[in-house]
This record gives sequence, C-alpha cells and structure tokens, in this order.
Amino acid sequence: MSFEVILIGFYWILRIYSGIILIDVILSWIPSLYQYKIFRGINKMASYVLEPFRGCVIARLDFSPVIAIVLLDAISTFIYGF
Repeated sequence: MSFEVILIGFYWILRIYSGIILIDVILSWIPSLYQYKIFRGINKMASYVLEPFRGCVIARLDFSPVIAIVLLDAISTFIYGF
C-alpha cells in the first residue's frame, strides 16, 4: 500500500512540474515579470529540466519545453499505469 502512495505522489509531482514549465513558457512572453522574485524562482525550477533540451531549436523556435512536457507526461503515465 505504501509503495502505491509513493507512486501516486511522484505522479502528482511530475504533473505539477509540467505545470511549472508551462507557466515559465507563458512568462517568457512577458520578460518584465522576471524582476519579481517568484517569477525568477519559477524560471529557475523549470530550467533544471529544460537545460538538457535547450539545443532543440527549429526555425528560431525553442522546442525544449514541448519535449520536456511530453517526456514528463510519458513518465507520469507510465507511473500511473502501475
């Protein structure tokens, strides 16, 4: 029973992290908001996952958030399947 609770907790952590990445993408359209500490914190949290995928640029569009969210979603779906 406790292993299942841990997996469900990990599932929700991944879902929340995907939301943080999505919020960071939206905030990137309004760079003046990065003067506030909370938005810099969101950017820093999202950067941990986005950094390995930063080279995925096609036609001047950065696809690293899309790749990261799809990967986090695949992992959370795999975990939820247990």
